[in-house]
Amino acid sequence: MNLLAVERRRTDKVDWAKLLQKYIRSTYDENALRAHQQAVTQLHQLREDVRNVQDKNDTTKDLFLRYHALLGAVEMRFPISENDIHICFPWYDAYRTKKTSLFNVKFERASIMFNVGAVLSQIANIQNKSTADGVKTAANYYKMAAGVFRALHEQVSQVPEVQNASIDFSSDFLNMLTELMLANAQYCFYDRASKSNLSKANLAKISAQAGTFYDSALRLMSQPSLQGYIPKAWLQHTEIMSGVMWGEAHTCVAEDLSASNVMKYGEGVARLALANTQIENCRKLVRSVPELRELVDQVGVRVTKAFLTAEKENDSIYHDTVPSTAALSTLSGKPMVAPVVVDPIPVEDPFSALVPFAVRQSLTLYQERRYGLVSNEIKNIKDHNEIVKSALAEMNLPGAVEALESPTGIPQTLMDKHRTVASENGAAHVTELIKTLRQLAVMDGQLLDEASKTLDAEEGEDRELRTNFGPKWTRTPSHTLTAGLRQETLKYKGNWEHATKSDTYVLSKWDNVKRYVELLAGSDKALQDFVPSATQRQLVQSPAVSALKDDLTQLDNLLAEREKLRKDIQDMSTKDDITPVLMQHMNEPVEDIYRQELSKYNDITNSIHANCERQTPLLAKLRSDNAQFVQTKAANSQQNHREEALQLLANSFAVFTELKANLREGIQFYTNFQELLNKFKMKCEDFVLARRTELAELQAQIQAGTPVSSPPPQQQAMTQAALYAMPSPPAQMPGAWQQQMSPAYAKAPAPQKPAAPAYYQQQPPAPYGQQYQPQPPVVTPYGKVSPPPVAPYMQQPPVGYASPQPQPQPQQQPQQYQQYQQYQMQPQYAQAPPQPYGLPPGVVLPPGYLPFTGTAPPRR
Repeated sequence: MNLLAVERRRTDKVDWAKLLQKYIRSTYDENALRAHQQAVTQLHQLREDVRNVQDKNDTTKDLFLRYHALLGAVEMRFPISENDIHICFPWYDAYRTKKTSLFNVKFERASIMFNVGAVLSQIANIQNKSTADGVKTAANYYKMAAGVFRALHEQVSQVPEVQNASIDFSSDFLNMLTELMLANAQYCFYDRASKSNLSKANLAKISAQAGTFYDSALRLMSQPSLQGYIPKAWLQHTEIMSGVMWGEAHTCVAEDLSASNVMKYGEGVARLALANTQIENCRKLVRSVPELRELVDQVGVRVTKAFLTAEKENDSIYHDTVPSTAALSTLSGKPMVAPVVVDPIPVEDPFSALVPFAVRQSLTLYQERRYGLVSNEIKNIKDHNEIVKSALAEMNLPGAVEALESPTGIPQTLMDKHRTVASENGAAHVTELIKTLRQLAVMDGQLLDEASKTLDAEEGEDRELRTNFGPKWTRTPSHTLTAGLRQETLKYKGNWEHATKSDTYVLSKWDNVKRYVELLAGSDKALQDFVPSATQRQLVQSPAVSALKDDLTQLDNLLAEREKLRKDIQDMSTKDDITPVLMQHMNEPVEDIYRQELSKYNDITNSIHANCERQTPLLAKLRSDNAQFVQTKAANSQQNHREEALQLLANSFAVFTELKANLREGIQFYTNFQELLNKFKMKCEDFVLARRTELAELQAQIQAGTPVSSPPPQQQAMTQAALYAMPSPPAQMPGAWQQQMSPAYAKAPAPQKPAAPAYYQQQPPAPYGQQYQPQPPVVTPYGKVSPPPVAPYMQQPPVGYASPQPQPQPQQQPQQYQQYQQYQMQPQYAQAPPQPYGLPPGVVLPPGYLPFTGTAPPRR
């Protein structure tokens, strides 16, 4: 037996590929068009597949859902309307030939979603309902269809233009379809239950609910708004199903009354009489709906037989009063089904690279504000961590306590550091990293020189020919066209010089600690000879030491929590992309969007402030307890020498850990920078090639004595110059270059670099690179994001190097305590890596990023 299924909406062919291509070309450029040509073609073909498919299976459903998801990307990227991209979507109503056309992607999406619900109902109808599994499967599809129609109603009700465009999207019609699909699903559930051992009382409730659903659908079909649209067969079919279900419900109630011996024989007869009346009405209607004849006959035989038997027994045996139909209580139903939400099919947005200029501009402003917010919080954390480091260094903590706890031999914490350095091959490993860093720096400098010499050579050729031919040499001078490229050269030169300056500073730290790192990588005996022994073990159990240890533990917990908050806010910033929000609300005030999006940082910033406020009283208590400890500890030169030796080795290990991170960071910086420079060099070479082609044409015209048609070659050169003089992506944002590079230069050769050390191959280096000062990106009319022009390095020295500070000695650095002693593996108070200027928002520096002491400039 087939229940009612929904017909699909039909559409005509829409060739929207040309219009999308035209929009991409005019709004972006030829490169963007070439990059998205295949996506546009596939989108067009997918619509054709959707238009022509007739199958009733899950493949068809998935095809519709995939196209529906892709339309979401189209709607976000392309302003399809009667005033912009002039693409009209024609659709025919499901139950008449009326065609409606709208310049609205939402109308297309609504029609596709309608067809998803229709296909689900059709798949349900073709299931084998003679088996339990077939009935169950059919019920599931009907429930999904109901979920689709309900969701569609909620969506189109927000878009009056779509809702009013077709009767298929009216509230009455979509609500009717939802109720009808639920009725079909409830009937399937009843069909299964009637063949099981379920009680008559429960069967009555299930059947009554199916009748309720059918009544609701029938009432909506009869609404004035749907008159003349709903097929007459639908009205008759729904009325028959309602009568059958209510007949079954009253019959089951009567049978339950008879079986339970509640002495309500008269009510049983009345309900069977009502059921028989309903079935008789169905017998009349079924002549026009032959597919339901078997169901009506099957239920009718059972109801009629039960009614005649009950009436005869009551007349001859029970003589119970038969109440009127109006006196019978209303049967309550039991819903066994509900609309099921159909999950969308995830599809990759093929147009994600197409972001309108206005959105890019708004996104840049938001990123600047977010960067300012996050940077302020990171600076707040850094400042408070520096206060802790200074306080601990002043009190020589926790090295003093550690030396007291281990008066002889090598403390376990120092032994752990010793094993770590030895396992990493100590100084040899750092030396290998330094070698790789220097090789990459030299390669990058050579690339810059080659690019500059290429421009110099072309300019020299142009100047020489201009001298030779005089006024006949009419093309634009090279120095005018290469202004942008020269500016980029100066910018990259400044970046490179700043990086090498930072290398010098980083490597100077290695000279100060190399001896002690070699000692840590050496033998146990060498360490024992370096660290003197002391006495005063009895002080370990004193109240002063216990109070000091408790303070340090609390400080450790405070800073561990702070470090987690720092990572959390940086991770949150890294993942914070509001492009979809801006795309969806392009015509709304961006200030409201900014406020709403930045408010999600309130909780974490409040937690950071609360954490920092707890530091002041904790440090005050630490100073007080340390003063008591100093008074308790008797003067002992051996003890002081041991403390200094342990502190020196701990500080050297900290610098060793920091150096590894700094060098890997530098290697990553030069590697990424090399990729950018290769593309810049190719850009210069392409420009020179275009100029030389133009040169040959102009020179041939002059030598042939023909009139010089300067505009064409000059226009060509100007066009090439405009292309190649466009600013490159910001050099201060390594790690983001690949996403921001112009597609025109995407085929640049891979960067050449020497073989990295084994350790670096296992652990990719962290981002590296700081610029002269924070430079917010600027959106240009060409669609590229680049920083404002930067003056050469000598005109604007890099941050932190204008007045270098002397390098302190390692023994002044405080040794760590408990969890501090493992900060090289799990950064705690002594790390608090600063966020360098020039790094993109959200970049997290690697573990071990710790200035040696004092106010030395940060690493890049």
